[in-house]
Amino acid sequence: MVRKRIFRATLFALIAGLLLSLSSGLVAADDPYIPSGPPHAFYGDVLINGNPAPVGTKVEAVGTGVKTTALNPIYTDVAGKYGTSGATGDKLIVQGDDTLVDGTTLTFYIDDVSTEQTFIWQSGNETELHLSVTIPEVTLTFDVIGTGSVTEPASSPVTDIPYGDTVNLLAVETDDCWEFDGWTADTTPGFDAIDDPSDPDTFITMDADYSIHANFVLKTVTLNVDVDGVGGTVTEPASSPVTDIPCGNTVNLFADPDPLYLFNGWSADTTEGLAAINAAGDPDTFITMDDNYSIHANFVQITTFGGGGGLGAPPEITTNLFGSEDTFRISVTGRILDTITVTSPDGKLTITIPANTIARDSLGNPLSSLTVDVDPDPPCPVPEDESIIGLAYSFGPDGATFNPPIQITFAYDPDEIPEGVLEGELIIAFCDEDSGEWIQVPAVVDTDNNIITAEISHFTTYAIIGKGVVIVVPEKPEPAPEPSPPAPKPAPAVFSPKSMSVLPAEVNPGEMVEIRVIVTNTGGEGGTHDVILKVNSVKEDSKTISLNAGESKEVSFTISRDKPGTYQIESDGLSGSFVVKEAVVKPVTPTPTPAPEVTEEGIQWWIWVIIAAVVFAGVVAGLYFYGRRAKA
Repeated sequence: MVRKRIFRATLFALIAGLLLSLSSGLVAADDPYIPSGPPHAFYGDVLINGNPAPVGTKVEAVGTGVKTTALNPIYTDVAGKYGTSGATGDKLIVQGDDTLVDGTTLTFYIDDVSTEQTFIWQSGNETELHLSVTIPEVTLTFDVIGTGSVTEPASSPVTDIPYGDTVNLLAVETDDCWEFDGWTADTTPGFDAIDDPSDPDTFITMDADYSIHANFVLKTVTLNVDVDGVGGTVTEPASSPVTDIPCGNTVNLFADPDPLYLFNGWSADTTEGLAAINAAGDPDTFITMDDNYSIHANFVQITTFGGGGGLGAPPEITTNLFGSEDTFRISVTGRILDTITVTSPDGKLTITIPANTIARDSLGNPLSSLTVDVDPDPPCPVPEDESIIGLAYSFGPDGATFNPPIQITFAYDPDEIPEGVLEGELIIAFCDEDSGEWIQVPAVVDTDNNIITAEISHFTTYAIIGKGVVIVVPEKPEPAPEPSPPAPKPAPAVFSPKSMSVLPAEVNPGEMVEIRVIVTNTGGEGGTHDVILKVNSVKEDSKTISLNAGESKEVSFTISRDKPGTYQIESDGLSGSFVVKEAVVKPVTPTPTPAPEVTEEGIQWWIWVIIAAVVFAGVVAGLYFYGRRAKA
């Protein structure tokens, strides 16, 4: 009888030691504590909004003393099921420190949403518990950045989307010059919910409210221009290739034949390229760059001159300056081939027309003559408080244009300047017969040499005027219509902000935010511009860009902030903002007095030694007392 008692005591000690060791082995290695006893295991069905929860759904039990371990929470491997019954397979294992006692109430969560279901914890139990939760329906908002459209979904916002459902996304390019550049979202979780952000045809998994954007960027294209054979040059554009042309922009073309050659039209490598040229037979035209194009200027040699039906002699321009005649070469396109400098016999007027100047009459034909005569009775009257200094000169043919402008220099006699008129305030003006006004042109007065020089772009009547201003005269009969003056010189570069995007709009502390600013040169010439980024009115960064006339360019900055709050962004007159969210900190259960270190395999080896020693000592003691009783 005594032998049986000793045997039972020994067996109990062995079993107790093994159970304690096994339950300790379930604790995560990074949470060194001694469990209060064997865990409570759970498994069963799991539903979201009445449907089986998808694979990867998180299931968690929370309660006083409950610890987070490798098996709490767990994630579903099969839709609608968490854990498995029987001795094999994972379960939701709930255990904790010495504050977790039998009778503790557990609350269950699905994807961090409370199921409002509870259960009583009992050490060593295994329970089949079916869980369900209702998660509110969610909303998807989307828009387009750039030129393009979103056809799926058909409209924004999309409301009442069941939690966890997917929504198809389809971004469509509607303009040949704009291409899809990816999906973005206002938040990192929203971006991560998109299956493939680089694919215009994709889907998003709606496990929260999300705001996303379909991004389109303006393509840039390249123009290659050359001369097919010989016989001339292409002066516009100045060099080839021309790269980084914003798609849809136009590029001016000008082909200039050599002497004894004629322009014979533009050609292109593709039908589309030829169709993009505004007037393929005109040496002075333009091309609309909606794709990459290669074009060619063609010239043909003149082989016959003179009579008999030939092509005639190469064109010339005849000058007649106060009866003094001369001739100069000019191309069939109106380009002056030699610099023309002529001075009147009295030395009062000098005209300079540089080589390569385009000289055309009012109908756009190459200029064939150039005349200058004294105009004794200009059609525009001069007010009483102003005077014409010297003589007015009529330049002809009236309406002739020059590109670039040509130079005229007047010499004057200072003795002819009326009293009260300062020599340094003399101007050159032309008579605008439509308005009856003298219109001032930019001029430079050289009082040492008594000359005044101006650049003019068209022919009419010009004169030196003392105290030059725009003079309005009484209305006069409507004169015969005159051609409009040529377009003014290109305006200087003007840099205008077009748009700004701040992505994402909300970040966690330390996460990067990208600011994109699109700047356009709306002026007539190219130039450089400093794009400055300010955060809360303090300069953060700057970048220098170069833009041709009409060109746009995107400038990108990346910044981060550690301190929560709202940050105001400014750049080139545009503004935006982003928010650094407060760091989310989960409640921390007070850590008990540190216990012996636990590894992934359970209690450290030396605890096993102590347990084995205790068991062995119990066995030896039992056998010893049994032997003594037997002898007695």
